[in-house]
Amino acid sequence: MSAGSMRLNHSTSAAWLRFLLRGQPTCRPALQVRGVSAVQPGTSAPDEAAARDPHAPQLFSRSRTGLFFQDQQQLKNPFLEDPLLGRYLRRHLPPQQAVFSDLQAFGERISGEVDAWGRECEVNPPRLVPFDPWGRRVDHIVTSPAWQRMKELSAREGLVAIGYERSCGEWSRVHQVSKLFLYSPSSGLFTCPLAMTDGAAKVIQSLGVPPAVDSAYRRLTSRDPERLSDVWPVDDRAEGRIGRGSVVGAPLVILPRKRLQRRE
Repeated sequence: MSAGSMRLNHSTSAAWLRFLLRGQPTCRPALQVRGVSAVQPGTSAPDEAAARDPHAPQLFSRSRTGLFFQDQQQLKNPFLEDPLLGRYLRRHLPPQQAVFSDLQAFGERISGEVDAWGRECEVNPPRLVPFDPWGRRVDHIVTSPAWQRMKELSAREGLVAIGYERSCGEWSRVHQVSKLFLYSPSSGLFTCPLAMTDGAAKVIQSLGVPPAVDSAYRRLTSRDPERLSDVWPVDDRAEGRIGRGSVVGAPLVILPRKRLQRRE
């Protein structure tokens, strides 16, 4: 191929290229990213950066390492911090200043001391000791001091009794459930025996509180910590084996798949 033919072909190719690129957006030059380049063998990235700019600070020269601690979250009054509950009660509950005062005071107590008890109850939950050191069957339920304080709290605050005292009439259950709603997250699962205690009392009340179980009903709904009976579940295999020293309360009452026994 002659030199003239090569120049002609080159000119023709250039003309076709200009025609094809007509109206196409102009390509922008590629951006150059500082600090991103290949490291020559035998050198390191900090050495290369220092070679480019001797006055540049060393990488991570201002970083500090050490221990990290996060402050524990402080629980505030759950009643005051829940606007939805307050609005609901103001809309549906008849004017009952005593109810709002009780819930607010109970919320302060939860944030002040009850929440710490609940944490202790979760760390040291109740446990069953089936035998004593000499092999005798005892079925003793061991609870932590915080669990005992929860029982006293539930009695004095009427977490079961409110629903049966009927001081707010037909709204007494709303008052009770609102109080349990505030208490449950900090209860350390103490709401479990409270629910069974309430259920046993409700069954007796539905039967008309016959004289044979009147004493049990009064103990289940009492505000006196010394008289209040709390109920624990016992399955069919362990039926009748809760012995002396347990915290199971109430005289013998037969319920479906449950047995409540007298506190010794």
